[in-house]
Amino acid sequence: MTKNETFHLTAQLTATISATNPVYDFSAKEIKTEKKKYTPEELETLRGMGWLCDDFETFMVILAFLDDNGVFDNASDEYIAEVFRNARKFGVGEFYDDEYIKNVKFNDVQTGKFLLTTASYDRGELFLYDAPDFSRDIIVPKIGFFTGKVSFPTFYEGVVPWMSVCPSEINTMKEQMAKAHGRVLVLGCGLGYYQYVVSRKDSVESVDIVEISPEIATIFEENILPNFPGKDKIKVIREDAIKFMDTVNDGDYDFVFADIWEGIVDGAGHYKNIKPHEKRLPNTEFTYWIEDQIKYYLDSEQ
Repeated sequence: MTKNETFHLTAQLTATISATNPVYDFSAKEIKTEKKKYTPEELETLRGMGWLCDDFETFMVILAFLDDNGVFDNASDEYIAEVFRNARKFGVGEFYDDEYIKNVKFNDVQTGKFLLTTASYDRGELFLYDAPDFSRDIIVPKIGFFTGKVSFPTFYEGVVPWMSVCPSEINTMKEQMAKAHGRVLVLGCGLGYYQYVVSRKDSVESVDIVEISPEIATIFEENILPNFPGKDKIKVIREDAIKFMDTVNDGDYDFVFADIWEGIVDGAGHYKNIKPHEKRLPNTEFTYWIEDQIKYYLDSEQ
């Protein structure tokens, strides 16, 4: 398979997971029974192929998902092995130990078309825990599932979940959170996970958030922000992020994080609109959510 072929297959599998929320909930007895069907030699062969790491349940879950979606008939052995190697089983406790999840509490709030509430993953429900690695020759989805049911904050726009503090949201911002320093500008508010983390850093002086939706800004300020230990550093600006960038002068901010898109396709246009400001503001460091994915998409479209 070419790199582009793995990209398109991964996009299909990602869409399937997002649209159907597949669940593979095997009991301990089922896992034990299934494992007994394999001889020690066969298990060692599976390890050598990269299909079986340390956890047999993860092997069973991914095997069932790939089989249900015809991947064994359409993908190379290398692609399949990489999917297995990147699959992860998550404990409930490790998710609930996250400081944002522990400290940010709220009641359900409906303002206009937006609802602040909680969503959940059932035990064995598949999700994407991180973005694919686009620096590799084989691009695969990073598929995860929990050992039990977990709940997490979510914004709904109508009946559609618009933003959630889930593993993919957390993991795809880690690099940008680590880099944040000085006077930080965040384009897009969401549920404020990024702002929560960076506002607690001693190296961060202030955090300005630009949010186009007055409903989201109000819900955030009144129901989420009061839970933040670093709330005194944070200010919300009700403005269109693209227009606001035209008013920013060199030296106003030390660091910018842009996160005003839902995915690759809608992000491409916004990314191209913001990117030129890097030359205009040479003393400001710019970072972008899922930038590698957007750049690969833009390159593939040329």
